[in-house]
Amino acid sequence: MEDIHVKFANDTTKTDLDLATEVLSGMKWNWSVPNDKIQVKVEDGWITLDGAVVYDF
Repeated sequence: MEDIHVKFANDTTKTDLDLATEVLSGMKWNWSVPNDKIQVKVEDGWITLDGAVVYDF
């Protein structure tokens, strides 16, 4: 498991819904990511991806 911390360059705060929408949109537009195999959870700004995929995703 990897913990990745991201700092934004500005003070703009995004809601959990905004973040979830952006993650799901990114997964939708990348045809190689099997988005039906990955669940997205956003709580208090933390994004968790859960699922099982073939290596290299």
